Amino acid sequence: MKTGRRKERDFLYDDLIDLSTDEIYAIHAEIKEKIAAKVKEHDKIQQERKELEDFIKEVRSILMSPRSPEINDLISRLNIARINRENAEKLRNELDTRVPPSPSDIIESLKQRHKLLWTISNRIQENPTLDEEIELFESYFEYQAMYEVAIQSDEQQKIWTQSINEKNSVMKELRKHDLKNIDNQKINQLRDKYPHKVIGWKSVEESSKQIIVLDNWSQSWKVERRSLVMEIMRLESFLSIEGRKEKKKNLKIKSGEVLEKAETGESLTLDDLSALISTGDIGKITKKKQNNTNREKRNKKSKKRRSKTKRGHTRSKNRTREEDGND
Repeated sequence: MKTGRRKERDFLYDDLIDLSTDEIYAIHAEIKEKIAAKVKEHDKIQQERKELEDFIKEVRSILMSPRSPEINDLISRLNIARINRENAEKLRNELDTRVPPSPSDIIESLKQRHKLLWTISNRIQENPTLDEEIELFESYFEYQAMYEVAIQSDEQQKIWTQSINEKNSVMKELRKHDLKNIDNQKINQLRDKYPHKVIGWKSVEESSKQIIVLDNWSQSWKVERRSLVMEIMRLESFLSIEGRKEKKKNLKIKSGEVLEKAETGESLTLDDLSALISTGDIGKITKKKQNNTNREKRNKKSKKRRSKTKRGHTRSKNRTREEDGND
């Protein structure tokens, strides 16, 4: 059992059944307010992230600008390392898609298949069929081809690692130069634009770390927002179900009132007929009319006066002893 505000539920609406409609609407409004506040905070964070990105781009453009043969050589090495890393990463991912297993796993599978191949001649009880031998050889050669692809993937992984190490080494050298030989006018322009920032590699690294923190917050908010939206949909679904139940209940009450009007002979409106149709009670009016008609017929029949056999005389309602004898 979970602890906290909401208990673990077996049914989708278990925790809402005992709550009133007003309480559910209050929860619904609270969640919507929370989402609205978080959206504003997210927009603010996105704006902050954009400002950090702009700052990093502008500072890096100055720090990475050609200004001496040594720095030019470092920048060239950095670009080559970046291109090698991107190419190696792309090719490695493609190879991993073709052959997901690692080379060590493939080698173990090859050993098992090779063992089956060289023990074929040692089978005493039965000899393998041609199809079995073909299947064993095909499987073995397929794993050989997979192993070659896996080795290529490992080679690209090594190139990727070397590129990362080269990049870190070059950046370490570039940090040593920092603002050396940079035009002071450009530095002053940046300082005026960003008065609360220290221009240099250190501020670039700090801004990059801040962007990572903001991205983590945005990712967690994305997950939380999905959960909150699902909760709103659940509440609205429950309210819709309860609303239909209440409407049906009201229609049932109104249907009873309409039937009473019909019995008294009052005229029915379209809304009255709609209520009867919705509840399925429209047929009760016909039944009641038929019952009333049958009752009237019986009453009318019972009121007919009996006549004597003798012309011109009517029989009374109460039969005499003589009449009974004649019958």
